[in-house]
Amino acid sequence: MIEEAFRVGQKPVDADTIQDILAPDLDGLEARLTRNGYNVRLLTDILTAKPKEIRSFLSGQLPPERTQELHDQLLAAGVLL
Repeated sequence: MIEEAFRVGQKPVDADTIQDILAPDLDGLEARLTRNGYNVRLLTDILTAKPKEIRSFLSGQLPPERTQELHDQLLAAGVLL
């Protein structure tokens, strides 16, 4: 979309356009882990948790105590956060 608009000059590509296209959670936990090669399946193995719980963890939907527990387990496993 952005490349074609730029190529044909239909829409100027400015900072607002780029901001609209970029993911709002570019520096969120899930994005950082994904960039480092971790996915739900791998995190499930590392944390011995169910995929649903990992997805909730990544989206910030777990209770704070469980979130901290998983966070500590990742750090203990050597996963950079």
